[in-house]
Amino acid sequence: MPDEIDLQEFGRLQAEVAGLRRDMDRMADALDTMAKTLDEVRQQLTEARGGWKVMMLMGGAGAAAGGFIVKLLGGFKGPV
Repeated sequence: MPDEIDLQEFGRLQAEVAGLRRDMDRMADALDTMAKTLDEVRQQLTEARGGWKVMMLMGGAGAAAGGFIVKLLGGFKGPV
């Protein structure tokens, strides 16, 4: 094995490593952006879930109140 290093090959390898580092930096930035976007989506889903719970509660309360009013007024008379 020769003890000498081929300077052209060494320079090519340095350039390749520098390119790989740039690519890794870009991927890290992209992952950070995706993580932030995922957090925003999770927050929106959490808010939507809370909204559905409120709507179901209001619908249930409205149905119970309507049933109570019908009961007070003498009940529902079916079709003749």
